[in-house]
Amino acid sequence: MKFIETRRHWFDRAVKHYTNGSVNVLNLVEGEEAIVTSPENLFAPFVVHYAETFIIPENIKEYTIAPYGKSKGPKIATLKAYVRV
Repeated sequence: MKFIETRRHWFDRAVKHYTNGSVNVLNLVEGEEAIVTSPENLFAPFVVHYAETFIIPENIKEYTIAPYGKSKGPKIATLKAYVRV
């Protein structure tokens, strides 16, 4: 049996995330903006804004989220949901 797990992440600098065998669904729940990048350039960097949801496919394996624009400095937060493998 597989379960969906959710985690809230607080950060004030770039943080690496791993898909760990599951699609990742994230929402920016605190802060105005964040930028999502691929260390291996598997997708173009994109900016998300407060309350926006974004999806990282399982095949990406590793990605980075960092405060962006007006959100540089204070802590921001994402809520990440994924299937626990």
